[in-house]
Amino acid sequence: MLTRPEHRTRREFVGLAAVALAPAARALTGRAPAAPTKADNPPTGVAVLDNCDPIYKGKDAYEDNLSLFDGSGTLRKKITDLNVCEEIGSPHRIAVDSHRRRVWVAETVRARLLAYDFDGGRRVEVPNVKASAVAIDPMTGNAWVTLHESIGQGSVQVFDPDGRSIATHDFRGYDIVHDPKGNAFWLVEQQLLKVSLDGKVLVRKDIAEYCAVSVAADPRTGGIWAVACGYDDGTKGRNELLGFGPDGKPLVTRAVDKQPHRVSVDPKDGAVWVVNSGRGLSWFTAEGKPGDTFKIPALTVDVDRRTGHAWAVTESELLKVDRKGEVVARAKHKGKTTQAWIACY
Repeated sequence: MLTRPEHRTRREFVGLAAVALAPAARALTGRAPAAPTKADNPPTGVAVLDNCDPIYKGKDAYEDNLSLFDGSGTLRKKITDLNVCEEIGSPHRIAVDSHRRRVWVAETVRARLLAYDFDGGRRVEVPNVKASAVAIDPMTGNAWVTLHESIGQGSVQVFDPDGRSIATHDFRGYDIVHDPKGNAFWLVEQQLLKVSLDGKVLVRKDIAEYCAVSVAADPRTGGIWAVACGYDDGTKGRNELLGFGPDGKPLVTRAVDKQPHRVSVDPKDGAVWVVNSGRGLSWFTAEGKPGDTFKIPALTVDVDRRTGHAWAVTESELLKVDRKGEVVARAKHKGKTTQAWIACY
């Protein structure tokens, strides 16, 4: 987990909290459902992790929330007593396994890997997992987790659907995403990596002087998009939107004005949505040409695969936004949040 440079005390605290113990999975109920079949008709919805509780230590209970919404934006379940904190981007700190009805969470401060069912029941709890992001192999249900101490340090650990560690790989990333076209995983940090399901590195490329903080796969092409940011004082790195082909070939490099936090791709036509700190919510064509920018103070974004609309999280609410910038659905948070993470399914 990489916090913002200005939160040094918080970062030190999180480092002490995640002691280097071998994680022991705690499967809280029965085994996970089997692999998906063609007959499966998984539900759709949106999962949002917030940072509504500004206090991260010294309490008996905390009030950061995992909220589960249906596809129309109606709240179905809210899970509280989570403890997260701010960081430099909005990586995939939550990931959804629709077929097995699981929502995985990489909790920051308590350093736990958690999995909930769609009714809010906690199914898996693995302690001492200091992770920045998680992605799911849809066929096996295995969770690929980026263990990220700081820039330049880390590894990837793989857990089965019941939370048992089954593999560790000696490569790192700040964010990770599954590529359904290539059936592989892409990771970003200072480098871009594409890795096979058996952990073989297929692509390795330097892409960021400081850190790339978000990655999204285009399921039509097998290519990916990433956003990279510079250090807050401007001494290191650049704020950029980057596009790559399935072989890692650079296709698009576009400067952005402020620090980007998140990128998401519309699976229908490849349009790219970007949350840009201080500028708003923007979208670009599949070729990387500017579409439009809206004065929506988004913290994170993910695309609804059915409609192509963007689900954006602000400090006070969840918004569903079309490409004209019109808000077509909204839901209020429990309280004000300073950062957020999202996963549409």
